[in-house]
Amino acid sequence: MTSLLRCLPLIALAAFCHLPPSYANSPVVAVAVSYGMIAGPVKEVGGDLVNVIVLLPPTIDPHEYSLVPSIVSEAMKADLLVISGHLKWELDLSSQIATLKGRSERDVVVNLRTDLAGQLRWLRLPGETEDNLHGFWYLPENYLAIAKAVQARLSDIRPEQAQNFERSYALLQERIHSLIAKTGQLSKSLAKQNPKVLITYPEEQYLIAPFSLVIGESLVGSTEEITLSATRINDIIAKLRAGEYSLIVSSDLTELTKVFESAGQISAETGVPMVVLTALPDPSFDSMIMYNAGALATGFRVATGKNLNSLDDLHMILFAIVVLLLAIAFFEYYVFAIRRRQT
Repeated sequence: MTSLLRCLPLIALAAFCHLPPSYANSPVVAVAVSYGMIAGPVKEVGGDLVNVIVLLPPTIDPHEYSLVPSIVSEAMKADLLVISGHLKWELDLSSQIATLKGRSERDVVVNLRTDLAGQLRWLRLPGETEDNLHGFWYLPENYLAIAKAVQARLSDIRPEQAQNFERSYALLQERIHSLIAKTGQLSKSLAKQNPKVLITYPEEQYLIAPFSLVIGESLVGSTEEITLSATRINDIIAKLRAGEYSLIVSSDLTELTKVFESAGQISAETGVPMVVLTALPDPSFDSMIMYNAGALATGFRVATGKNLNSLDDLHMILFAIVVLLLAIAFFEYYVFAIRRRQT
């Protein structure tokens, strides 16, 4: 069964590498996004009717970035700017673009934090009183809310293509709702274990939320102040050895940080498995969720010392998710093929 888990990302890739509808003569909307992690909903809704401009390279930490003129110039090429809204440089960029275009910010920018404030589900880390603003787009219902907002704005910019944007959103909505139902079943299986985990960074709270796991604490708080003192590390080690947390959960966003290194050392010292999730929705949001489901399932089985080769209910659910996504992918391909023949 472990071979199935290793193949999940590849299966998802095959499932979703179907061709989108062709609109060769249609005008393309240029959409700039502040960084690549929020580009997914734009691409899902826009398809080949949208050219996505990712402003910040993936090698740069958006939390440590300061706005430079070259980024402003790139953003000026776009018809629409999409920002997460929780970083100062994004807000500065939004203001400058509106001024340079001679329009209001609401006309040229989608600020996810403010424009969708009543539509998004916000989480809070243990012991904190403010919402966790990091990685909220990883929650399936938030991903859909973002896609819906982008669909509406794209339809305003290109009303002649509104039906195509609406159709793309409807297909995405069907996919995500089916995925939510399946991850709900997976959550029930994981809940039979100790669902309390230790995470390394705030973004991971949203990555594990679809699986209903409980966060005991995060090594880095939402204010991003790293407070890994010797006293705190010893306290965490004691909790792990006492079985308070079943897993240490990190992600590929943090692999190059010292906190990730510290988490690995804590895992080695306590024997508590460390699971590294992916925060990259490539080739699709669905494949990201599936990969993380497989990683968590394997982590829990290592933590409980169960035979990884046995085919239990947990892995049957993962297999069912793969089959479901394949079926949806083939259905979409069939629908797109019919549309091509009609054009």
